[in-house]
Amino acid sequence: MTILEMATRDKTEMARRIGCQSPWPQGGTMETVAVDSAVYFAPRSFRVAVNDMGNDLFLPPAGEAPWRGFIERFFGTFAHQMFNYFNGRTWGSVAAKGDYDSEANAAAVADQVAECIIRWAVDGYHNTPHSG
Repeated sequence: MTILEMATRDKTEMARRIGCQSPWPQGGTMETVAVDSAVYFAPRSFRVAVNDMGNDLFLPPAGEAPWRGFIERFFGTFAHQMFNYFNGRTWGSVAAKGDYDSEANAAAVADQVAECIIRWAVDGYHNTPHSG
């Protein structure tokens, strides 16, 4: 519910509080809210909120990554542009991770990572030309 609320708001004040140089005005209602089939998108309260906003709710079939094209590509961009600067990554798969000990190499706590994610998205990603 928090993410749904954030998607509709201007987040500039939050971005400024953590040191972003750019505004974060992206927000508004959507025509369709597309989410995965996780349990936190199943509650009636979430479905009612989406409906009350006048949006359609789209739940692609489990295991069908191509139905989530934008977000799957964004995770790849995110991993290569932002998380390349962190130790302790878990990589994209068990095979890619190999013997690398992610826990022993962890170098940040969740709150620090959250701030870095926001700063990267607002000052980096939103200000970089891309074809997406």
